[in-house]
Amino acid sequence: MRTIYKKNWRHPAKRLFKNFGVLTLPVCYAFKLIMNTHGKELATRGDVTGRVTRQSNQLDLARCRLERTKKSPSYMGARLYNELPEQWKEKTFGGLRRTLKEFLIKAAPYSTEEVFTLLGELG
Repeated sequence: MRTIYKKNWRHPAKRLFKNFGVLTLPVCYAFKLIMNTHGKELATRGDVTGRVTRQSNQLDLARCRLERTKKSPSYMGARLYNELPEQWKEKTFGGLRRTLKEFLIKAAPYSTEEVFTLLGELG
């Protein structure tokens, strides 16, 4: 971004991402994972346990012991989707896409862990 807009190497890039409405690469990855998870009919915790609890609307995450599995796109997408506020999950595909993209552009996080933190603070 600094090179494209001919800024000094000391100029903060975060401001450039916000001003020009560009998602950082890790955030673009997280955005795509959430959008791919949104339209799918995946098992929720309520479906698996058969009980109605506070978290029965959350997607069921399979138990995994390997870090490699936890970083897989399907697992990471479900984890990110579970962090979304309930109001956002009820939106249509286009509505969620618009809301999530606006939120991520304003926040301009640099990593997927920052996305988890930001979404966790919302919901």
